[in-house]
Amino acid sequence: MARRYSYDLRMKIFKAVDEGLSIVKACKIFNIT
Repeated sequence: MARRYSYDLRMKIFKAVDEGLSIVKACKIFNIT
């Protein structure tokens, strides 16, 4: 159960980081143009 929770938490962190990177990339693109 603990392993499943840590795995779920890791997936949430990966998704959050991925979304954050996408937002940062979009901001950079908009700032350049």
